[in-house]
Amino acid sequence: MSRPDLLALSPESIASLANLGLVKRALREIAAGEGPVLAEDEAGVVTGTFNDGVTAKLVPGMSLRETPCSCGAVTVCRHRVAVALAYPSFAAKPAAERPSALTDGSVEASNTLPHVAWSPAEITDDELRRALGRRAMDRAEEIARAGLAVEIRPASAGEVNAARLPTCAVRFNVPSDLAYARCDCALPEPCEHIALAAWAFREAAKAPLVPKTVELRRGPVAEAPPHPLKSALDLACEILIEGVASASHLAPRFALARAELAAASLVWPASILTDLELSLEAYRDRSARYSASVAASLITELAARSRAAEQNGELSARFVLGADEAKETLLEKVRLISLGARVFADGRDREAEVYLADPSSSVVLVLRRRFAFPEPALPEAGPDLAARRIAGKISFGSLASGQMVSRSLKRLANREAVLPARGDAKTSVTPHEGDFSALPPSLLVRDPAEFERSLRALPPRMLRPRVLAESTRAVEIAGVRSIYYRPGEQELRADLETSSGGSIRLVKRHASATPGAVDAVAGALTGEARVRF
Repeated sequence: MSRPDLLALSPESIASLANLGLVKRALREIAAGEGPVLAEDEAGVVTGTFNDGVTAKLVPGMSLRETPCSCGAVTVCRHRVAVALAYPSFAAKPAAERPSALTDGSVEASNTLPHVAWSPAEITDDELRRALGRRAMDRAEEIARAGLAVEIRPASAGEVNAARLPTCAVRFNVPSDLAYARCDCALPEPCEHIALAAWAFREAAKAPLVPKTVELRRGPVAEAPPHPLKSALDLACEILIEGVASASHLAPRFALARAELAAASLVWPASILTDLELSLEAYRDRSARYSASVAASLITELAARSRAAEQNGELSARFVLGADEAKETLLEKVRLISLGARVFADGRDREAEVYLADPSSSVVLVLRRRFAFPEPALPEAGPDLAARRIAGKISFGSLASGQMVSRSLKRLANREAVLPARGDAKTSVTPHEGDFSALPPSLLVRDPAEFERSLRALPPRMLRPRVLAESTRAVEIAGVRSIYYRPGEQELRADLETSSGGSIRLVKRHASATPGAVDAVAGALTGEARVRF
């Protein structure tokens, strides 16, 4: 017999159940001929024996964390990961031809599995109750009665069925098997979010199943409360009429409006109000952060979300107002890969942002840090800032070019990543070689035209979640078609060919905070080493 659950696991799915580092190590060991010797009994138990005598068993119906391994690890270990990675090529051959050891190329079948047409909508409540338990189901029912918005992503080539809830992301790594469902929240597994994700797929299945946001509610609609946006809208109207120059006395009204929005759990309007107040402060401080167009856009967005919520059309009011979004979520264990960093100048201050890809939830988080340089200190440029600490003992430079594993990271509603101010043993940063090929398709762009179509399919910007780095991705590059410098604009332009044969244009402008960036990009594009991403 063969194990359909193990055959359905891709390296990306295994990485979400363990971590990408373990997957890469196991792949290297298998490629070097140091993989496990596999055997499968009539009950479907797959046993992998390693050169050092360690034995890992993958038992049907048990997750990778629960299944036994003689190494004694209490979490998913490299031995369990290696057995799961090696199984598809082992099962693909007749019993008489199965090798006694695995050699180079033995895991190719893991990357070429056929797409299985299955949806979590097919999971019954009885199956959920058996897998999750009564308490988790009761908690899920309580949350669903209050209502929440859930973004679903049906499976496609290279991607599994996934759902993004206000506080976490759920992946259904194996069709019809809840033992492999993965949630990135900090609650003990299995949690209630798996049931909520399955119910959201069930709700979405009432229409053609495509990526969408659905409102999940298992109960009567509550009576509408008094309009919580009135104070915020009145404040925005006064700023629009009187102008930002006359808005210096509005701090108490901002505080009152924010309190009303917080009481109503309307995260996105509260976020708009915060950004608007910061914009007014930047105007008063004559800061480079102020932009009249940004201030006008914030006022327009607040009005747009209010009108859309009142109409309650295709996008529900809860979705438009962020009524289900958690202000912050502690992630149980997360492995983030840096896509790069940026430095901005604001007078004598410097603001650094590191863009961190989360392969398990297919989102990009942003970790921010502001560095102040009071007189008479000279503000530092990008290269000098690399040695400065961005969180605890973690330097800006090491994180910008590395990868991070943490058990103490908080994810804010806008996808900003927050680490404790002081260092702790729950967070570590290691170098990353810059190979992004293992990222899931939702984070790695190979076809720019397809990526553009996916962006066009999103709801209007002023109505969708207000998240940072929403369209930040790694792009796979096949070559450089042309490169030139525009001295009048102080910018470098390069036309790049993608791996799909498409093209994109890279534009890098000179900035005082990063004086060597243009030369660095030009050197990378014209150097002997081929640019891959």
